Amino acid sequence: MLDDHYVDIFRDLATEAEARTGFEIPALLAQYTILMLADHMRRTSWHPDPSFTEQYLQLDSSRSAKLLADECLFITSVFPEYATRRGVSIAYYQTLGEACYSRAAHDLNTELFQDLSNYFGAVSKWTRNVVHNVVHLY
Repeated sequence: MLDDHYVDIFRDLATEAEARTGFEIPALLAQYTILMLADHMRRTSWHPDPSFTEQYLQLDSSRSAKLLADECLFITSVFPEYATRRGVSIAYYQTLGEACYSRAAHDLNTELFQDLSNYFGAVSKWTRNVVHNVVHLY
């Protein structure tokens, strides 16, 4: 269950980041990403175990592909330094996320997940602007 308070906070941060940067993404992608960020606020661990690659090789459903893609989006936008510190490029996580969202599009919301796959880089940049907007506010 998502906490509406976190959804409201991320929605406000998105509005402020878009006003500050002028960079926007389609409303459906923004709404999905805000919900994904709010969902991550309640987690105590956000990186997959086993590794991203091992999870990709073991994907058994569109739902598991969507979850791994969300983790890739989260890491590329919220903690990009995590990837480079571990010796893996941001491009790797982006490519993995694109592939996973594309796979999720087969059985889940086709338009949403195919758009997330096609525009992963832009959605990651938009999300980075939203999350890092906090630094500019305080």
